[in-house]
Amino acid sequence: QIAAAMPVTGLCPSNDKDPSSDKEKTTAIVPFFLGTETSSRFVSSYSIAEGARGVPQIVEYQAQISSNGRVRLAVAEHIYTGPASTAAFCRDLQALPVQMGPAALVLVDGLASCRFTYHLPYDNYVYKEKPWIAAWSIPLPALPAAIRIQMQPAERSATALPLFEITAPIRADRNVMAQYSDAD
Repeated sequence: QIAAAMPVTGLCPSNDKDPSSDKEKTTAIVPFFLGTETSSRFVSSYSIAEGARGVPQIVEYQAQISSNGRVRLAVAEHIYTGPASTAAFCRDLQALPVQMGPAALVLVDGLASCRFTYHLPYDNYVYKEKPWIAAWSIPLPALPAAIRIQMQPAERSATALPLFEITAPIRADRNVMAQYSDAD
């Protein structure tokens, strides 16, 4: 899912009045990707339920604290039908926090911690390593180069496989706000 992230824009409604009319709401076009230390939201061409055969999905990952005080990693999918289908996830140029519903799938349970980090995109003309950052939000126009999910188990066991960090590259590197043209 992470490697199949799609560089898309979304519609972000605002409660401010449109200065050119008396309409109450305006809508902005923004890059659709949210990344915090505990959650991530993006559009993917890969679905857990349908694989690569289905329609694109708005994917939300979230590290949640369960009732026993441990952390679990959950994922939820919502059908992506275009920029208008993203409006429910944004208000006033701010991405809304990830909220898992009852249909969320728990991927990993019994963790002591789960943290997301995001790798800044590479400059194709300069060979220089870029840093990992803790948050990725609307002002950044491109997708990160990769997402890392670092997990620590709550209990260590000699018989269970140890959990590790997952670093998944994002293959798309297009700036979603740039206007591309064949004339350029």
